[in-house]
Amino acid sequence: MGAVYNGLVNPVAIDAIGWKYYLVFVVLNWVSVVVAWFLLVETKRLTLEDIAVLFDGEEAAVITSDSHKTEMDESKPNPDQHVEISKEAS
Repeated sequence: MGAVYNGLVNPVAIDAIGWKYYLVFVVLNWVSVVVAWFLLVETKRLTLEDIAVLFDGEEAAVITSDSHKTEMDESKPNPDQHVEISKEAS
């Protein structure tokens, strides 16, 4: 759609009003800046949970880290345990 506009409308408009046609794009750019400034949400330096609350409201399904904590079963081997394996000289 943009290619059709650029190919058909731009030459006619530039012939009709000349350089003033670029003011149309200046105005459209400023309108988009104002819309972005007031309507888009700033998400910089927010956690994903905070962003979910911004977009979904206070009822957002946010899982806290407390619900993931489980105690380690002592009968199972600890994968973080240090084990030394030595090669015997043959």
